[in-house]
Amino acid sequence: MLSVTKVLGKVLVARFYERNAGLFFVVFYLMFGIVESSQIVSYHQSLIYATLTSAIFQLMVFGVWLLYSLKCIQFIAEQLRQPQNQFVFQLALINHSQLFSQSLQLILLLHLPVLAYTTFIIALGFQSQNYISVASIIIFQAALYLASARWLVYRIQAQHLFRFKLDLPRITWKWPKPLPLFYLGHLTTQLPTVFFFAKVASLLCIFGFLQIPVDHYEVRVATLGLLFGLASHSVVVFELRKMEERFLLFMRTLPISLLNRFLYLAITYTILLIPEIIMLAINHVHVIDLAGIYLFAIGFLLLCHTHLLKKLDNEKYLQWMLGFFLISFMLVLFKIYWVELIVLWLLGYRYFKKYYYQFEAASETV
Repeated sequence: MLSVTKVLGKVLVARFYERNAGLFFVVFYLMFGIVESSQIVSYHQSLIYATLTSAIFQLMVFGVWLLYSLKCIQFIAEQLRQPQNQFVFQLALINHSQLFSQSLQLILLLHLPVLAYTTFIIALGFQSQNYISVASIIIFQAALYLASARWLVYRIQAQHLFRFKLDLPRITWKWPKPLPLFYLGHLTTQLPTVFFFAKVASLLCIFGFLQIPVDHYEVRVATLGLLFGLASHSVVVFELRKMEERFLLFMRTLPISLLNRFLYLAITYTILLIPEIIMLAINHVHVIDLAGIYLFAIGFLLLCHTHLLKKLDNEKYLQWMLGFFLISFMLVLFKIYWVELIVLWLLGYRYFKKYYYQFEAASETV
């Protein structure tokens, strides 16, 4: 069975970490790069104690782990649909217990970053005698990994009957829609799963940052939470650009001014971000700060969208997105996101004006 593990490691595990290298870099930077070396130990001890002692914070951590597991499952399902990986289904010929063991090993390898940090949580939990919290963490993770392994076994053994697809209820719009709502209607009818998980991740990020204890009003906490939420919308932006390439190329021939087209797009993202702004508003963010954050968030997504007008390439987009996020992160920390707000809108319109009337189809397979 060692050869099977090596094959699955090359086909799935190595490719997973290669594809998500940018994500892991961002997480590593946030966990270790933004804290002074002398404070790293106390910083992580505070995070771990919050996980062990706060039920709300622990549920939020569980939610992050669940989203990560769903990401792993989605990646496996995507890879198993590729023609070059169809040989993996030959594993259905081995007995059930061996297949489950191999599947569980694969799941654990994909979750190594989570397992490594969980080890420290459990160790500190035993040291601080938070046995109930430790038990809940162990039970949750064990259930998560066993369920994922069981899904993979079923996926391999019943490939002719089963296709992984998590479908949420679709919200249909049966009345004529203005252009901004047409974009949103595409998300709720064609991509409800992508839309749902992007929103859940976004709201969890905001909620998590708002739980950080501060002794005075600090707008950067809310802004950083929203910035992470905006990063989770990167997939939504990419899907909307794909929709434009597929179905809305004819729009470029309509007698609508370029400025109005840009404003329609801005209205789309204004509506899209209403849940995040409501969460910030009910958590007592000042009105002026809220208006600035709102404009900053809209400009952020507008620039992501207009940048994709140059070329609809997912890999390059993710690399660009990583750099864009880190720059925005530093500007927020230094309290100069108001400057970035102006730049985002101006640069977004410049990209829109320069690339909108390029009729060439994107090279990305959509």
